[in-house]
Amino acid sequence: MAIPGETDPILGIQNISPTDIGIYNCTPSNSRGTANYGTTVISVTSSVSINGSAPQSISNFAPSVPSGYTISPSNPRIRLTSSGELETDELGPEDSGTYTFSSPDLGGATLSIGVNVLGIAHVISISGPQTVPSGSSVDISVVAGGTPDFTYQWLRNGMAIPGETGSTLSIRNIRTTDIGLYSCTVSNSRGSANSSSTAISVTSSVSINGSAPQSISNFAPSVPSGYTISPSNPRIRLTSSGELETDELGPEDSGTYTFSSPDLGGATLSIGVNVLGIAHVISISGPQTVPSGSSVDISVVAGGTPDFTYQWFRNGMAIPGETGSTLSIRNIRTTDIGLYSCTVSNSRGSANSSSTAISVTSKC
Repeated sequence: MAIPGETDPILGIQNISPTDIGIYNCTPSNSRGTANYGTTVISVTSSVSINGSAPQSISNFAPSVPSGYTISPSNPRIRLTSSGELETDELGPEDSGTYTFSSPDLGGATLSIGVNVLGIAHVISISGPQTVPSGSSVDISVVAGGTPDFTYQWLRNGMAIPGETGSTLSIRNIRTTDIGLYSCTVSNSRGSANSSSTAISVTSSVSINGSAPQSISNFAPSVPSGYTISPSNPRIRLTSSGELETDELGPEDSGTYTFSSPDLGGATLSIGVNVLGIAHVISISGPQTVPSGSSVDISVVAGGTPDFTYQWFRNGMAIPGETGSTLSIRNIRTTDIGLYSCTVSNSRGSANSSSTAISVTSKC
């Protein structure tokens, strides 16, 4: 078909549209005759946003073709009629994508359309579970689909988090009270959708004076179903109101404990418990028999709050200047035989070790 007014050797198509796809050729003429040049194919790529909540029709979307159009990939809910009308049934998010239309009447010319299905907001994905140390940062992101006039509201354990209305929730300087299940409600002008929940777990540590019962309020979120502890320790508890309670504790209670609750899904709180208390002696080197002139080391291992001081004794008398965890005797003599012990002290009290015997052999 002749294009009215296009009589120059160059055909300029401004603001090309899907209706411009097709096979183009030019017939030059002069006073002696005319000639037919070969053809060139013009294909077009475009995009369209479609309200998927009801059938739609866009007339004059493409050229009319007697043989009709085929679509790739196939989708029975999207059609381009032989009269060039784009028709859609009700569409869902899964119908979004790029579709290519072709017709034998257009040679190799094609029309590729990116279809964006507008509709009720829906959640495509949310960040997976994370375990982070107390004091660090964590980001949780949600990807939404639908008509892109989105608003967001983040929730922790089912409760809205004030001011958190972006597609990414950033938690800075995370605390033990921040553990839980995080989700997001995505909304647009057509409706809203709730994401699945993702679990945020926290690891932390606490130093506890074991000489008396202790209580730390607001240590974790309140949970109606309560917390369980692993490994089990009846002297350490996390109440349903989030209060950490301990009875009198000893060094054997130090360790890592993990708290969980059915109200928090897979979110957990893992706490390294360091029991602070009166200094106590864990061990001292055993008896030794050494030859005169040799060296001997006697060591003590202390437990409790680690602000330790030491004082070594021989036969019950303090040895001046010997205030470390190891007593070293160089060039030992027969006068050094005896019972050695150590008093270990800290800010909470002191303890005396048992005695260890040092014997010396000598050549007469």
